[in-house]
Amino acid sequence: MNDYRLSIMKASLCLLDIDTAQQEYLEHLLRVAEEELAGKGINDDSGDAYTNAVVQYACWLYNRRKSETKEAMPASLRYALNNAWVKQNIQQEGEIPQ
Repeated sequence: MNDYRLSIMKASLCLLDIDTAQQEYLEHLLRVAEEELAGKGINDDSGDAYTNAVVQYACWLYNRRKSETKEAMPASLRYALNNAWVKQNIQQEGEIPQ
């Protein structure tokens, strides 16, 4: 598990002092987010756009689990996912420098 992504997720959720079970749950959500993004054609390129998309998606999953309304994906997350997808696909075509 990427400790950097986990640290960012914990800071984003204000969960800096958590027990082992909570940390394992956050790690699980990060793995789920990575799998979901791969299913959308967004793969781990170790870039900041990908890391941001994974962490935001995992945080959304965490916050959504306790929401009774199961709110829709926020626009900022949709934008981050789109950004990561476009960046990866443009780089694959060689249109922008890496």
